[in-house]
Amino acid sequence: MASLFTRIYKCLRTPTVAPSFKPQLPAMTLQTHCINCFQPITNAGKCRNCSFNLSNAYGFDAKGKCVNSEILPPFTDLAEGRYRTGRVLGRPGGFGIVYAGFQASLQRAVAIKEYFPFGNNLAQRDSETSHIIPEAKKLKVFKLWQEQFIKESQILSSLHHPQIVSICDLIEANGTMYMILERLDGVTLTEYMGGQQRTPHGVNFGQRLLPQIVSKLMHAAIKALEVLHENPKNPIMHLDLNPNNIFIRANNPENLTLLDFGLARRIDNPIPKELDLSAGNPDFMAPEQRGKNAKITLAADYYSLGASMYAAITGSLPYPTAAQLSSGSIALPDIRGQFHGADKNLAATIMACVELDPQRRPRSIQDIRNRLNTPVPSSNQVSPIIPPHITPNTPGDPKKPSGPKPHNLVFLKLFVVIILLIILALFAIAWVDPEWWEFWKIQLPKWYAVLKATSANYIKWLQRYFS
Repeated sequence: MASLFTRIYKCLRTPTVAPSFKPQLPAMTLQTHCINCFQPITNAGKCRNCSFNLSNAYGFDAKGKCVNSEILPPFTDLAEGRYRTGRVLGRPGGFGIVYAGFQASLQRAVAIKEYFPFGNNLAQRDSETSHIIPEAKKLKVFKLWQEQFIKESQILSSLHHPQIVSICDLIEANGTMYMILERLDGVTLTEYMGGQQRTPHGVNFGQRLLPQIVSKLMHAAIKALEVLHENPKNPIMHLDLNPNNIFIRANNPENLTLLDFGLARRIDNPIPKELDLSAGNPDFMAPEQRGKNAKITLAADYYSLGASMYAAITGSLPYPTAAQLSSGSIALPDIRGQFHGADKNLAATIMACVELDPQRRPRSIQDIRNRLNTPVPSSNQVSPIIPPHITPNTPGDPKKPSGPKPHNLVFLKLFVVIILLIILALFAIAWVDPEWWEFWKIQLPKWYAVLKATSANYIKWLQRYFS
């Protein structure tokens, strides 16, 4: 009996511990698995599941060999195997690299953003351990940007909106921080426009978008910015809005998501002097964001939005180079005269957003929305000023249409109809009276010779009349 009570006492005293859940990912190599979707492959190099080709991956040569020491080796495990990295998504930025990732516990694809400020010479990677080693002389700045990286994750965790990229986790490994984000399916606005090419005159994009598409993009973008600027806790500034950080899902301009909140700050948070907020994309950055001790407001995002939409609708930047933007050495090319109706509202709103003076830009997101929906008075029409760096496929001036004048087109159509009726009448007469046709068979060559002799003067008269 005593032994029975002893066993019962031990059972009650010993807590029941659930078995630990530690999912294990299988071993993966470049020969057995895809670095984009992590699925098994039969032929090394190209994946049948997602059609990704290893030779197209950033940091790999044509033979599929990793030749870049700045990126993590393929299939690197993080957080005791909870996550695994794959290929680099897009191009590495100055403060981090985004990888295709895989979450072991939920067996799903994710994106993994690594804090690695190699572009600013603040740190380097150990080739053997993959650890991030900060530069000793720049350790303070390294830690400040690491704190900003953590704040970025906290800002994203406070935002829950389909047009803002979602965060899943924040982990520490390899002497740095990693942000686990949702994996998006689609392309950036830069890719949607056919890529970009930098020339001595500035940046040119592969193609211009139709005003109707740009209008959808702008409405979707201001809806996403509204989530930031009208945040109930504290307004948030993105401060790095550009075509690389505007993501289009499912080839639908209205299905837009904002990426990369690396420079994002709440409007009342003080900015440390060592933190350079001009570290983003200089081509789309507001001029006041470049100056030191400058007061940065929500209007900086309005400029970046306008510059991105200007690039989408013209295929080039409002200012060809960052130096001209900072100095204001050239006049802003005006595109309002190239459009009519709702397209003119769009052009006028874009021009208002890219004003150099923040006070002259729209006051709020609602102000931008009102400008898009309010017709522009016809008296405000201006002659288009086409910048020299815009590609030749820029729309022409609607005030000077080419081709025949409208009233002359009516006479031209009437002339063609009369000629056709005469030809039909001749065929009808020839059908009824064959002898009449025999007579004209003799006369037609004579008439043709006369017509040929006078055709040159006749054609000149037609060209002069219908021009």
